Amino acid sequence: MGHSKESGMSERDSAAVERVIANTINETARGDPDALAARILASLAGAGYGIVPASRIEDTALGPQPFDKLTREMRPQDPFGDGRDWTFRTGEHGGDEPDNMPQTIKATDATGRWAIYVPLTRGGKIVVPRPYPETVRSNRAEMRQLYRSPNGDSWFLARDPATGSAFVRHQANAPSGGHVADVELGAFLSGPRNPEHEALLRLIGAWILDPHGAEAEDEPPAENAGREREWSDGELKELGNMLVRGLSIEEIARCLRRDYGDVRDKVAEAGRACR
Repeated sequence: MGHSKESGMSERDSAAVERVIANTINETARGDPDALAARILASLAGAGYGIVPASRIEDTALGPQPFDKLTREMRPQDPFGDGRDWTFRTGEHGGDEPDNMPQTIKATDATGRWAIYVPLTRGGKIVVPRPYPETVRSNRAEMRQLYRSPNGDSWFLARDPATGSAFVRHQANAPSGGHVADVELGAFLSGPRNPEHEALLRLIGAWILDPHGAEAEDEPPAENAGREREWSDGELKELGNMLVRGLSIEEIARCLRRDYGDVRDKVAEAGRACR
């Protein structure tokens, strides 16, 4: 038996397993030695333990039916990452519970290659993954879609309801893994000009022109007291119009005869207040 650190067992569990095996060996010593392995497995199961391969993947293909290795050429493929060309067929239903939950699902790709998928199990029980705390927080964010690219990537203006902070969220498409990345508004606006960047500028521009269209709890962005020139109502209206028309921050800065950073910061400030 391997060390408990290598197996992931606690010292207490490791000692308990050793006692079960030792007792089973002692009880079987005078009987049939060939039955020893089966009796050890049965005793471990009775005590709530099981044996899995070093890969920690339990066998699910049980029973007398013969099986072949699923070779590379036989493996079904999902080139779009969303199962659009696949067909699915449920198999055995029920299981340990008195319901109609499918116990197997046969998934077949567009070329006819297929595989059988089964529910996740742990300790002999069907389980579902528990979300990580950061995933729960991520799912609570209030979001408004800014842009969706032809390849399926999406950008949102998001707000954390707990802190009120606004940011841009990028969600990659399914073939890329669907990863989510959050970017602070100022950093996003400092990036290259692209469709999602322009969509955010237009949204902020519309909010500047009609701040009362935002939710009642929103407040107009405060004046930037750290600059030499404050923003007049006329300049803010002009800023909103130019953003809606699709002008870049560089072009707006030239038109308003303001520093690029001044305009970028004012746009980011307005973005934090709008929804």
